[in-house]
Amino acid sequence: MQLVKKKLRSMRSEPESIIEKLEQILMRYRVVPHATTGKSPSGLLIGRKIRTSLDLMLPVELPVREINEESPTRHFNSGERVQVRDYRGNQKWIYGTIKRKVGNVHYDVIVGEGRIWRRHVNQIRPCGLAENSNHWHKVRVPVQKRSTTETTQPEPVTGQTEVQRLERRRNVPDRLNYERLGG
Repeated sequence: MQLVKKKLRSMRSEPESIIEKLEQILMRYRVVPHATTGKSPSGLLIGRKIRTSLDLMLPVELPVREINEESPTRHFNSGERVQVRDYRGNQKWIYGTIKRKVGNVHYDVIVGEGRIWRRHVNQIRPCGLAENSNHWHKVRVPVQKRSTTETTQPEPVTGQTEVQRLERRRNVPDRLNYERLGG
């Protein structure tokens, strides 16, 4: 408490309100390392150093990142069958074929009836089959076989028959009656 009073007396000439002065004093107190522990109270509480205006003036040392030419970025070949992100409706992915590469991470993809969409590599995922591969054209669809012994003849139409519909049975709503209650 003595520390706060002493700091407030020294900040008497500053034009800020007492609340702002208290915020500044507490911020400085929380950032400065303690004499016995060697760590700041905020560092002990949240596990990291709080950034202050002084930290903004100091130069920042950024870690040097080496660029590897063989980075694991995805790439697609022309004619490759892929799934492409569709932002039009409920269906999120549709099938398409890579037409060409545009830039480092963009591709033109043929979808639907000759439509060409330009998509980022993050909006494309491989589906494993090339359009010109043998597997693509030999997809089998199961077909139900009809039995040859059973032949169905259409029923002859003889006059018009009336459709019978059940009538809905309605109950009269039971409303509050004062007569029943003796009112």
